[in-house]
Amino acid sequence: MEPIGLVEWHSDYESGIAEIDEQHKHIIETLNKLYYAVQDNRIEQEVNTLIEELDFYTSAHFALEEGYARKYGFPEFDELKKSHNFFRNTYLEMRSHYHYRQVNPESLNSLYIRDYPGQYALQLLSVMNGWFVFHINTIDRALFSFLRDRL
Repeated sequence: MEPIGLVEWHSDYESGIAEIDEQHKHIIETLNKLYYAVQDNRIEQEVNTLIEELDFYTSAHFALEEGYARKYGFPEFDELKKSHNFFRNTYLEMRSHYHYRQVNPESLNSLYIRDYPGQYALQLLSVMNGWFVFHINTIDRALFSFLRDRL
């Protein structure tokens, strides 16, 4: 069993499309780096960089998956898009709270965010990890199965 906060690559996550698999692996690697940065108390030094890296890769990755889904007429395209939008909106909301804490620490009423940034970063990580694993095992799996018959 994987420790809480870590995601391990499994062969059943493979899409059959090298670019998508490499992006998935990179996203997992970034999530795990974020976990270790929090565990090793390197929050201020590394968390922002990793969050921005994750932001870039998830945006690029979602565009790639949606491009394949649209090009080949994936019948569950709307569900794929909704799932990506859910993650994007949740992630952006949590990220904005984390960044706001750094820019305006004195104006926050929440001791949790202000005084425990590591715990808040772990919460962000938990949401991202949970969504990622669920997403790759459900809608992504359906997309990859659909695409295998067409590529």
